[in-house]
Amino acid sequence: MSTSAANMKVLGYCRAILTLTSILGINFTIKAQESKQGNTQNILPFLLIAPDARSAGMGETGVGSSSDINSIHWNAAKYAFSVEPSGVSLSITPWNRDLAEDMSFVYVSGFKKLAHMQVIAGSIKYFNSGQFDFSDLQGNKTSSYKPYDLSIDFAYIKKLSEVISISTTFKYIRSMYTAYEYVQGGTGSISSIAADIGFLHQQPVRLFHNEGLLGLGINFSNIGPAIKYNLYSRPLPMNLRIGSAYTAYIDNSTELIVCFDINKLFADGISDKINYSAGIEALLAKTISLRTGFFKSDNHPTVGDYLTAGMGVSVSKYKIDISYLVSFQKLNPVNNTIHYTIGYFF
Repeated sequence: MSTSAANMKVLGYCRAILTLTSILGINFTIKAQESKQGNTQNILPFLLIAPDARSAGMGETGVGSSSDINSIHWNAAKYAFSVEPSGVSLSITPWNRDLAEDMSFVYVSGFKKLAHMQVIAGSIKYFNSGQFDFSDLQGNKTSSYKPYDLSIDFAYIKKLSEVISISTTFKYIRSMYTAYEYVQGGTGSISSIAADIGFLHQQPVRLFHNEGLLGLGINFSNIGPAIKYNLYSRPLPMNLRIGSAYTAYIDNSTELIVCFDINKLFADGISDKINYSAGIEALLAKTISLRTGFFKSDNHPTVGDYLTAGMGVSVSKYKIDISYLVSFQKLNPVNNTIHYTIGYFF
């Protein structure tokens, strides 16, 4: 294929992505205007939770960093640069254990590289909100309720050139009502669809006499219509994340990755707020990874700022990661959160 033909093909893919973005953006704007007639509080916040231990340990960065099995959440376009042909992973996060013992977040993801620089990927997110028990005036248990949130995602990724890739992710979302809405007579559950669009530019660079890799990523996630909860329509947590990462190859077995992300949540009342996150990962002997990071939030005063730390071990085709979060706010619901992830490449 000639250079001009390749360039025309790249422009064609980019034009298709821009068209899809415009259509989804117009639809979201219309729904957002409709939702202003009722309660506009965002719902389904589980879609924004960092699901895996690697990125969580790096300050919840991940849109421009090197590819891993869990890239579909951060930027599915990263899969196009994976050195492994396929992989699956399982992540488990006990949630808000300072207040409840039965809340958890489970995340399963995987990908498969195909011919012609194509990749497919998928994931399942399941957020268990625990059990709510109801009783009468005498304190006798009358019933119980177990709300949950579920997202099933499928992504298609295309590598347009040696340094550029794009992705489109489609989501099916299902949510059980909260206990409060259940008591108020809710129908029990809602369903909706959404989409993500990702872009990654990644190329080798030479900095300070060291070979390295520089990545710039963009991910526009949870684009979709507002969801009607009883009498009110509430918007999805549509989110724009832009980030970069630099990987320095210290020697044949040692790498240092520095990441920085900017995150903007589109919602009434907080559309002018931006989150910042930064993280570092050191890979030693191609086996042990040490991580730390910082997350600064302006969107959620109760969450605020926090530090993260984590580590990982790679043995043959297996990879095990763990991360820990420490908040600066005493009543932070995500304080002391631990993520566990195990992955397998094949």
